[in-house]
Amino acid sequence: MLILTRRTNETLMVGDNVTVTVLGVKGNQVRIGVNAPREVA
Repeated sequence: MLILTRRTNETLMVGDNVTVTVLGVKGNQVRIGVNAPREVA
């Protein structure tokens, strides 16, 4: 398993056109946002 560490507002690129951003951390919950083209969903 690959484990990555990111802080709030840091982004991870998946391929050329998908980004995963850490939006916030509260206790043991993490909010993430994913930007991807519609055809990827």
